Amino acid sequence: HGIRFLTQPKDNKEKLLSVAKICNSDIDTHSNMGFHPAMYGPPRNNCSYRSKWDECWKSECFVMLLKEWGCGVTKSCEINFAKNIHQVRNPM
Repeated sequence: HGIRFLTQPKDNKEKLLSVAKICNSDIDTHSNMGFHPAMYGPPRNNCSYRSKWDECWKSECFVMLLKEWGCGVTKSCEINFAKNIHQVRNPM
């Protein structure tokens, strides 16, 4: 996810507000983002894969985004890939 390559805000409050906006979204909004915490590996909170989005996945979302934000910039990602492919979607 692109969050890995964004520089972290210097203000932690701004960072938490940004993460909260992503993680607290409803299922309809969240489904259109193309992001799910399961993309980063098995859930640390033992969330059920039978549920697309619930309180457990929201909690997992906070854990993953806070951990992954900016790790590509600082080369500190837990999982590093040999090559990164950046996909851009044309809104047209």
